[in-house]
Amino acid sequence: GSARLACARRRVSPMAPPSSAPSTPVLRSRPCPRPPDTASFKPVVCGTSQDDVRRLYFSTSTASAMDGRQPPGGSCENMADVHAIGQRDSKYMKYQKKRVPLINRTACVYTRDYVKLPLGAKGLDKQLAENFKGGNQASCLAGPPGVKIASKTKYMEDFRPLSAKETGAAKPKSCRPKRGRTTTLPSGELLERKSASHLQYGAPDLNLARASRAPPPQTTLGM
Repeated sequence: GSARLACARRRVSPMAPPSSAPSTPVLRSRPCPRPPDTASFKPVVCGTSQDDVRRLYFSTSTASAMDGRQPPGGSCENMADVHAIGQRDSKYMKYQKKRVPLINRTACVYTRDYVKLPLGAKGLDKQLAENFKGGNQASCLAGPPGVKIASKTKYMEDFRPLSAKETGAAKPKSCRPKRGRTTTLPSGELLERKSASHLQYGAPDLNLARASRAPPPQTTLGM
C-alpha cells in the first residue's frame, strides 16, 4: 500500500508543457511493485511421500481414527441391535409389542381375601347346630342341664353399690368452724405500719446515687 502511494505521488501527467513555459525535464512513471503472492509460496516436497507430508501438519485423533474406510469383512456391528433387542426392528428381532391381560375381579383385594369355600363340611355343621339346639338349653345364655349361668359381670363385682350403713361410715366429720361472734377489728400493735402504695412509690435512696471509687481488679496470676 505504501509503495503504491509513493508511486502515485511521483506520477506526472504525460501531456507536454506549453511553449511559453520553460523546458523542464519530464519525469516518467515506473510501474509500482506488486505485493508478493502468498499462493506462490508452496513447500517444496519433491520426492517425499504423502504420509511424511501429512506429519508436518497438525491433525486430530478423530481424523486418524474415523478415516472413512470400510473395515475388512463387511460393515460394522451396530450394538444398538444387541443391547436394545426387541425394542425396535433389527436384524435379530422385530419390535415386540407389550400385551397385558385386562383387569377382572381377581384384582380386587376383597375378592382375593373372601374366596368361596367348599361345602365339604356341610354335614358336620348341621350336626353341630342340632346339638346346640337340643336338650333343655333354651337359649345361648342358659347352661347345660343342672348348671345355672350367672348374669353378673366382673365390673359389677368390682364396683358394686354401697349399702346405707357403708355410705354413712364413709362420710367424714364436718370441718366447719363453730358458730359465734367474730372480731373484725384488730387489737394491739399492728404488724404493717405502711401501706402498699407508700412502700412501692416511696422516696428513692440517695445513698445509692452517690459516686464511689471502684476497687481495682484483682490479678489472676496466682490462680
